[in-house]
This record gives sequence, structure tokens and C-alpha cells, in this order.
Amino acid sequence: MEKIKRKLINIFTGNDDYTYIQFIRYIIVAAASLLVDSLILFVLTESFQIHYLISGIMGYTAGLFVNYIFSVMWVFQKKKYKNKFIEFLIFILIGFIGMGLNEFFLWFFTEILFLYYMISRGISAVFGYIFKFLARKHILFSSS
Repeated sequence: MEKIKRKLINIFTGNDDYTYIQFIRYIIVAAASLLVDSLILFVLTESFQIHYLISGIMGYTAGLFVNYIFSVMWVFQKKKYKNKFIEFLIFILIGFIGMGLNEFFLWFFTEILFLYYMISRGISAVFGYIFKFLARKHILFSSS
């Protein structure tokens, strides 16, 4: 039990040099940003009758900001770029590529495979978050 407790403490407060710690933290951050993203997607689509692909872009954008704040504060503490503006631009560029992937998978699973759009969003999140973690880790932040 003590060993599990130490591992959990290390994940939440320990050194971020290890990819597995970063990845676990990124999953937590991704879950928070996915919650924001999905909530906005659902509310805009169901309550305001906005097309799910447009709602998807709005939700994704909000989730992207949540992801950026927690990624730079907690997940990736070693940075390759000193200039915060450049760092943010690269982060956003990777996010826009991820948004393109998200929109494609959201459309594909909903329109081609006839899944409910919220299920499609969940599936698209898996592809997008793996891509974004790897891209951000290796392009933007120190890849230990």
C-alpha cells in the first residue's frame, strides 16, 4: 500500500522528466479538457440546436485553452522555448491539427458509421490526444 501511495504522490508532485509520469498527467489534463469540450459540444448541440461539427469546434477550442494552461503548469515543466508567445503559437498550431483530426473523426463516425455524435467525440478524443501528447512532447517541450 505504501508503494502505491508513493507512486501516486510522485505522479502528482514528482519529477516530470519521465515520459510515463508526463503521459499519466496528460491523461488527467486531457480528461479535464475533454470534459469541458464535451459539455460545450453537448449543450450547444442539444440546447441551442447548433450543428454538432460547429459545436465541436467551439468545445474543442475551450478545451484547448484548458489543456494549455495545465500542460505548461503541470505536465511539461521543461520547455524548449523561452518565449511564451512562441510556445503558445506552437501549442495552438498542434491543437489546430488535432482539431482537424477531431472534426474528421467526429464526422466519419457520425455520418459514415452512424454513431451518436457524443460517442464519436469520445472515439475521436483517443486518436487526438495520443497525437497531441507525442507532438507536444517532442516538438514543444523537452523530450526526456
